[in-house]
Amino acid sequence: MDEAESAVNALTILQHGLPVDSYLGLPLYENTLVKPWPGNPEYEFRDISYSDRGLAVYHQWLPLYAIAASFRLSGVEPGRAAHAVRDTNALRKRTLAARLPAALVSVLLLPLLYIAARAMAGPAAAWAALIVGAATPSLIWYGRQARYYSFTVFASVLCVYGLWRVWRFRGGRDFILAGFGLALLFHTHLLTFFTAALAALPLSILLFLKHPALRTRVLALWGAVAAASVPWAVLSGFLATSFLVPSGWRVIDLPGDLWEPLRVRLPYVLGLAAAYLFLARRTLSPPARTAAGLLAAWVALSFLGFHLLMPAASQFQQRMTVGLVGPAALLTAIVLAHSARTLRGGTVASACVAVILMLAGDRVEAAMRLTAGGGFPAIEALVRHFEAEPPSGARLYAAPNEHLVMTFYTGRPFQSIAPVRREFLDCHPGPVFFVSMPPVPVPRREQARRTALPMLRGYPIETWRDWWQIFCYRFVGPEARTGARSNFQNRLGASEGTPIDGTGWRVYRSDQPAASPSCIPAPKSS
Repeated sequence: MDEAESAVNALTILQHGLPVDSYLGLPLYENTLVKPWPGNPEYEFRDISYSDRGLAVYHQWLPLYAIAASFRLSGVEPGRAAHAVRDTNALRKRTLAARLPAALVSVLLLPLLYIAARAMAGPAAAWAALIVGAATPSLIWYGRQARYYSFTVFASVLCVYGLWRVWRFRGGRDFILAGFGLALLFHTHLLTFFTAALAALPLSILLFLKHPALRTRVLALWGAVAAASVPWAVLSGFLATSFLVPSGWRVIDLPGDLWEPLRVRLPYVLGLAAAYLFLARRTLSPPARTAAGLLAAWVALSFLGFHLLMPAASQFQQRMTVGLVGPAALLTAIVLAHSARTLRGGTVASACVAVILMLAGDRVEAAMRLTAGGGFPAIEALVRHFEAEPPSGARLYAAPNEHLVMTFYTGRPFQSIAPVRREFLDCHPGPVFFVSMPPVPVPRREQARRTALPMLRGYPIETWRDWWQIFCYRFVGPEARTGARSNFQNRLGASEGTPIDGTGWRVYRSDQPAASPSCIPAPKSS
């Protein structure tokens, strides 16, 4: 679902040159709903992922343009049903084209890890970083998704390496590398950019105060970063839109939400800290100690920044890792290499393999799978179901985010049903189709996993429909918009839906307006 969001944004770039807020004649929706749209007869809300200027601002543009370039080179075009795909090979082509940029960047990450670790702590750490980077499940998982993840990991490693070189060597090229890394990170992932800026600021202040000869370079560094970031923030409308996004700190539970991810990973955190304090610290060279301190500070700032600054709708644990996993891999490599040297009884490779086996288990295989649950057969079945054109004037709706998957693969204008006004659905004179999972109970374990998202706590999550309704309406009164009060209840609530063979989806259809008072014309005055 998230990949389809990025892919559709990239398709709008092919159409307009910029990632805009509409596709196939429909406004795009991909976030929780908080921004009213008064006066619009069909939609109750705008989407906060887009500014008032109609540009995408919730996600940065560099990964989107990379996907758009891949689409152009692969012959994937935007359009309606004329460009719909109808077989597994065509579906796979679209998927691979969307994922190719992330895969290429993840491949480039490996030599970058090697180069950075070698400069920081020597050949042993370089080989350790290469092994850790190639076999860490989260890095593999990030590298196979059509998202900003692998770009963020690469940019964070490049940035932290540049900052380390600035502190260590203080040459003009080092400042250029750090500035390029910061600018690249800004246009890839804003939260990780803020982490980098917080790590770079004290370093810059110390250099500015203690080394007058470097003041021009320090000012030039931040001037270049400002030139690369401020115009986008102003011209895109980001500054005005960002204040509307619900912050994660409004819904997290302190200190429990800070402690829980540490508790889950506590054995690994303590093991790494113990290895550093009791084994590696004595043998680390001054450059390696500086690198370890910088990397540890980055990881800590990224962890805190995620919990305090990440928007509430994005506070998934997987997204906490994306900003810190690259520097964490470097830190792990440094500790492993010097621990192995201190112990003298093993090799760097054996230490790396042991840690990877301990952490990974069967997750490496899972991270390398190319298709998500359901896979292409479900999409093929959906395409076949809508092979014939829907009746004239029909509206196609789906559950939030699933509508983007359906739009991307079928070429048909599916819309999220969440922001649509109840009155519009009730009174629309043409047919209405709603593709959704039926509201069947989900397993308790799955319920617990879904309610781990802080913004959903305190609300009953029994079905997938409960999940997306509470997620979308969390800040606009879910009690008045869920269950029997859903916007589609009058129009589609009595329908049992037609199952799409081979999938979990059902198609709910209504050909006539609902028997709603709002649809009865007012009597003409005499």
